[in-house]
Formats: sequence, C-alpha cells, structure tokens
Amino acid sequence: MAYSKYRFFFLILLFLSFSSSLAIAQRTVGVQWEIPKQNEKALHQLEQFQNMGISILKFSPPAEPAIWQKIEELGFTVYGDLDISYPITETFAQPDSSLLRKIRNKSGILLQQSSVKAIGLFEYAPIEKESFKNAIQPYIRELKKGRVRRVYFTASNQQSLIHNEVDSSFVIKDIWLKPANIFTSAITYPERAAAYHFSPAPSIRQYLTPFKHFLSVTADYPNKPIFINSKWLLENANREPTFSTTIQTLTSESELIFPLPNESLPTDQTYPAPIIILVLIWASVALHYNSSPLYRKSLFRYFSAHKFFIDDIFQRHIRSVVPAIILIFQNAFLIATSTCAVSVTIFSSQGFDALVYHLPGIVFWGSGVSALAIWGFLISLLLALINIIWLYISHKNITSLTQIATIYAWPLQLNLIITSILIVLFSSGASSYYIVTAGILTIVVQLASFVITSFDSARYLSSRTLVYLMLTSGLYTFLVAAFFIWVATSSTLTETIYLAVSL
Repeated sequence: MAYSKYRFFFLILLFLSFSSSLAIAQRTVGVQWEIPKQNEKALHQLEQFQNMGISILKFSPPAEPAIWQKIEELGFTVYGDLDISYPITETFAQPDSSLLRKIRNKSGILLQQSSVKAIGLFEYAPIEKESFKNAIQPYIRELKKGRVRRVYFTASNQQSLIHNEVDSSFVIKDIWLKPANIFTSAITYPERAAAYHFSPAPSIRQYLTPFKHFLSVTADYPNKPIFINSKWLLENANREPTFSTTIQTLTSESELIFPLPNESLPTDQTYPAPIIILVLIWASVALHYNSSPLYRKSLFRYFSAHKFFIDDIFQRHIRSVVPAIILIFQNAFLIATSTCAVSVTIFSSQGFDALVYHLPGIVFWGSGVSALAIWGFLISLLLALINIIWLYISHKNITSLTQIATIYAWPLQLNLIITSILIVLFSSGASSYYIVTAGILTIVVQLASFVITSFDSARYLSSRTLVYLMLTSGLYTFLVAAFFIWVATSSTLTETIYLAVSL
C-alpha cells in the first residue's frame, strides 16, 4: 500500500516535469546577426552565440577580417545576405548600376570565405510570378559559378510559394507573430520552406511566450533550422538569466525545459482612428442638420424629388454655397476614413514597408496608413474642385459656381452610408473582400458624381447639349478609363501592390 502511494507521488512529479517541457528534438539554431560597429563587441557576441549552441550566422557583409577569422575558429556556418529587400521583376530585369555594384561587391566578399555555405539573393519578393523567376535566374546561375552552390531567399509566411521551383534555391519563411495570432499561428505550406525565422511584433518583443509558441509550431520540422534576431536574443538573454540555458538545451537536448517568467501578454492593438473619424463626421452631419434650415429642407429632396431639386437649383432658390462646401469636406473625410480602414485591412506592417520602399512619396504627409488617409482626403478635395470648375466653365448658361457645387455635392452623401457600413465591417473583423468592396464603392460614388452632375446640368442648356456632354462626361469617362488602364497595365505598379498585399 505504501509502495502504491510513493508510486502515485512519483507519477505526479513525472507528469508535472513533462508539462513544463516541450518534446522538441535537438534543433539547429541560427541568428540573423546585426554586426556591432566595435570589433571587440562583435567578437564577444560570437563567443556568446557559440556558448548557446548556435551554429549558423546569417548576415550581410562587410565584416572585418578579425571577425571572419573568429567565425572560422569557432566553426560557424555562414548564410551570406546580399541585402536586397522587396524586389520586383523590374529590379532584376532592368537593374541599375547601384544594384549590380552591390551584388558584385557583397557576393565577391562572401565567395572568398570558406565558412559561407549559402547566399541570400533577396528577401520578400513576388516569387510566385513567372516573370520574376525568369528575371532572377541569370543571377542565380552567376552565383553558382563560384564556390557556393546554394542560393536562398526569405519569404513571408503568408506567401503561398506555389511555384517556387527556382534553380538550386531554398526558402527561409518569416513567421511574423503579433498579439492576435500568438497561439493560433500556423506555418503555411511548410513543405516549401527549408528554415524558419522568428519575427515578433514590436509590442511583444519583450516576451518569451511567443517564442515558445514558435518552437512548438516548428517542432514538427526538427530537421529545419530556425533563425532568431541577434538583438532580440541577446536582450532576452541579459534580461532572463535562464534563457541562455534554454537556447543551449534547445540545440543539444531532445527535451527542452523552457521556464517562462510571469508574463501578461498585451491584447491585439486595434486601430480606432477610422471609428473616431466616422463618429465625428456623423456629429458634424447632426450639427449641420440642426443649424441649417436650407440643408434640412433639401436633404432628402435630391433623392425623393430629383427633378424638382434640380429645378430649384437652376432657378437660384438655393443661393448659399455653404452646405455644398460642408458636404464636400465631409466626403473627403469619409474617403480618408475608408482609405485608412482598407489599408489597415490589406497591408501588414511589412507589406506597407514594401509599398513605401517602391513608392516613397506616399509618406510625404506622415508615416503609416495615416499617410494614405491624408492622400485620400487631399485627392478627394482636389478632384471635387477640378470637377466643379470644369463643369462650370463648360456650361454657358450657368452664372454661379453655387449651382454646380450644390448639384455635385449632394450625391456624395451616399458615401456616408457606405463608409458607415465599411467601418462596421472593419470593426467586426469581417472578410477583407467586403471591406475592400465597400472602399471601392466610395471611390465610385465620387467619380460618378461628376457624370451625374453633367447630365443634370445638360437639361438646362439652350443648345449644343451633345457637345457639352462629350466635353464633360465623355472626356471625363475617357480620362478615368485611361488612368485605370494605365494602372492595370503598369507592371511595376501592379507588382508593387501585389507584393505589398501578399506579405
């Protein structure tokens, strides 16, 4: 009986010990090394890496000869990196001199070192596209002429990599963790990756729980190396004394004991700006409705008695331009709100970085998606101003801008309903398809307002109605169609947007 009690107690202890460990086979661990400027610090870090059992260094040259010598002495394997981020087909198909010089200089350094076993040609690119694969083949063949026979690239976990059969290349998948997916993230298309890179979002960089989950997610692929950012590794090793031992056991033991400190993880950061702006717009609508009898009487008349409303405008019954100005500004804010919500939905932080890399002008007014929102606001106002002046100059019987501005502004109120639906979808976490569709509709309403206004104005021409419509609606439709055809046929622009959305 006593023996049974002891056995029961022993089983409980055994169970508890198993519950605090991860059944992870011995792993190969590498670091994405940010080489310190001071040689002494760099050499010390190399010794720290070796003590932890790290065997692969991934970095971009140049490096001092003393560093290369130390790498050789300690027996590290080096994955060289040419430091080419967010390339598209044009980047390699029509390279500029600076890119060719970078490839030549960095690859020349790497090919001279016996510790270099692979060279990273680029990171985060539209590798699924056949045109891109064709563009990079000459560079891969050129690199393979040297001593190093393996070429790799880094890809986002979101990228499917369905057609990644690039000559003698392998993929390192970047696993991006944020508060919303710490415990739900999974590796997409794991069979198409040869290694995994741990990338925590800035808000969770100081926590170890995401890394433990990363290890558990990649545990099914024990033969594939994992990479950690060196700065993150050393910061946590200094903050948590047991973390160095954890990495050491990860590289040398079949069972990983991973003690976690008491951590309270942050919740996923929401983006409240679109909701706040929409509430303020609705407040301005209510204030305008209560303070302006002219607007209050005309609010629904445009939609319920359209011809009567247009007659009123051309008979100068509405003489104040203030309601039209308010509606145009409200619409500009609505366009900015929908732009912000759509951008947050379709672009990750990495995707937005790719967009800015190729289109740096979009952050002229600020950083992040707020810059896109400001562009939406300004373009909406500019388009409204151009459209009103265009319609006014083309119409010989109109003597007041107020008439055209009022007729142009009234259909823009549809965007209040569309944007409200969009923000409800956005705040409820609906599919990006519906959010993007609603965003497109807000643009359609603004573009269609010109056409509707031109047809309403054409009724009050004494002659040459067809000429007026051709000079306004006809020419306008042609220009808009030409713009969208140019966007759709611009391989550089479409590939940039494709890359930004796919990351």
